[in-house]
Amino acid sequence: MAKVLKVEQKKERLIADYLAKTLALFTGDSYQDGIALIMYVEIILKNIEITGIADEESKFDIIQSSIFEINRSSDKDLSNFVSVLNNQVECFEAIKPTKHYVIIPVNIAEDKKTIRRAILGAKLILFPSWIELARVFNITQFMNNIKRDFHLSAPYASHKFEIDLDLMSHSVPLLAIVWARSENEAVEKASRASDLFRALLNLARQYLKYYEFWGNQRPKPLGDILPPPAVGVFNSERVFKTTYYGSSRYAYEYTSIDLKDIEITQMHTLVRIIGKPSKPDDTRSIMLQALKKYGQALDTVEYRLAFLALWQIIELIALDDGKTVVVSKIKNLIKDETVEHLLNALVKTRNSLVHQGAFPDLYSLNQVNG
Repeated sequence: MAKVLKVEQKKERLIADYLAKTLALFTGDSYQDGIALIMYVEIILKNIEITGIADEESKFDIIQSSIFEINRSSDKDLSNFVSVLNNQVECFEAIKPTKHYVIIPVNIAEDKKTIRRAILGAKLILFPSWIELARVFNITQFMNNIKRDFHLSAPYASHKFEIDLDLMSHSVPLLAIVWARSENEAVEKASRASDLFRALLNLARQYLKYYEFWGNQRPKPLGDILPPPAVGVFNSERVFKTTYYGSSRYAYEYTSIDLKDIEITQMHTLVRIIGKPSKPDDTRSIMLQALKKYGQALDTVEYRLAFLALWQIIELIALDDGKTVVVSKIKNLIKDETVEHLLNALVKTRNSLVHQGAFPDLYSLNQVNG
């Protein structure tokens, strides 16, 4: 059930300040600075935890709608804002979820097998080819949209290829079936499930692999199975609604992957082990968080971001609370002197990256002690 958790006392002043700044932008029902409004709402969003709603855009809209309502009220303090916000969350939750189909291209080679898996509440079906999907979905408009729009955001002129042809030739469709109140929420739920699906397959493929990259090579991610360039959303009647585009760009024309049976089996096994975590701090939930970080590390072309994401997995495993020594905890789990020395070296690398300012907005800046 969706709800707004009690606002932490240490964040009350920050939220109240930005609520006041946001309301100061209004003259009647109109506001003066749209950019400032977006920034202030985003700050409030990141400091109020709303559970039970999957996608950030829906939460953003709910908070913005609450601010508009507060602006028309005589009582503009924080407690009334939280009360209005709770009412907005309840109204959103009252919207009956409907079935959505989200088509996600994945750079896996065509095969004869159809893979089915339920992950994080979504039903996933990996079709063996686009032809098979086209038997049950009309994907023409989805492909035409990609062909029309994709080149506008390609980072290199040489990448202005016929993306629909490359998708058909170098990927297969992953169909995610989700229940959601909006297209945004559907994409968010489908993305969470498909990201975990890719992370598990990448884990099976990358285990004990070693890579070297040379200076004259274009940076590329560590993972083989990459985020999609775009996804298509269809309603419960299987009618195409819209296309969502990814923020990352990869050379998809060179990355069609042949899956091995053992990799598929390992993916199914790990999904069964994770199951449905019941509490945020139980072992399966920690595994899920670690796999999410692992997926992020393998998706990025930025080596520092990959390193810091992988380091956070170590912190998760060690149940790091910021007060104890991570390396000491891991040393107690793995009785190996070489591992201890390696971890001490990794600590120095991690702290060096933090001091260089490598992605401070995405990762904690606390010094790690060996």
